[in-house]
Amino acid sequence: MKIELENRQTLLRINRRALEALALAFLVRPGPPVIAFSRVTVVLTADAGMRALKRLHFGEDAITDVISQAYVPLPGEDPPGPTADVYINVAQARRVARGERDRGHARRAGRRPQAIARELALYLAHGIDHLRGGRDGTPAGRASMRGRDLRWVRWAEAQG
Repeated sequence: MKIELENRQTLLRINRRALEALALAFLVRPGPPVIAFSRVTVVLTADAGMRALKRLHFGEDAITDVISQAYVPLPGEDPPGPTADVYINVAQARRVARGERDRGHARRAGRRPQAIARELALYLAHGIDHLRGGRDGTPAGRASMRGRDLRWVRWAEAQG
C-alpha cells in the first residue's frame, strides 16, 4: 500500500514522514475491515479548498474537518486495487486546537484546547475510519466511530 501526501495549504509546516506513517498505521489497525488499498492520498487543505470539496461531493456550501473518498480500481491499474483520498482541513484543526468556537464543531465547544498535531491525527483517524467502513450517520454510529478514533490516536501517542 502506498501512502502519498499532497500539501495544498500554507498555514502549518507538516512532518511528511510522520503523517504518512500515521496514515499507514491507522489503515492496518485492528478494527473494522482492513481494505487493501493500492494507494491512499492524504490531502491537506484549508477552508476554501474544503468548501469546494464539500460542494463538489455533497452539494453543500459548508466547511468540514475531513472528507474521505474511496474509488474502485480501474482496469489495468498498476498496482491493482482500490484507491482513496482523505482530505483534511488544517485551518479547522488549528481553530479547534486553539479552543476557538466554530459552527461546525459546536459539540466540542468548551473543551480544553488540544495540540494541533493531535487534532490533525483525530481527523486522519476519522477519515480512515470512514474508508474502513465506519459510519456516523446515527448517534450510535457517531459514538462508535469517536471511540475508535480516540483509541487509535491514543495508541499512536503511546507508540511515540
